Amino acid sequence: MLRLTLEMVPFGVEEKKRTIGMLEVSNIGVNENVADYRAVFTKGNLSVTSWVKGFQRSKGAWALVKKALQANKDLQA
Repeated sequence: MLRLTLEMVPFGVEEKKRTIGMLEVSNIGVNENVADYRAVFTKGNLSVTSWVKGFQRSKGAWALVKKALQANKDLQA
């Protein structure tokens, strides 16, 4: 599973940081080169689930994160 946490750090002061969102991407089906993933984006009390199907694993983690974010238009707000 990949977990990305988005934090706000006002003026770079760590003691004042707060989490403003999280994305968790979990593998739900895989063969040697291609996998399917479930992505759950959480922002406050809102949780949105989307799926990335047929992802070429060789493209790497950042490409998977991009696809997961693009998979759900509700995240645009």
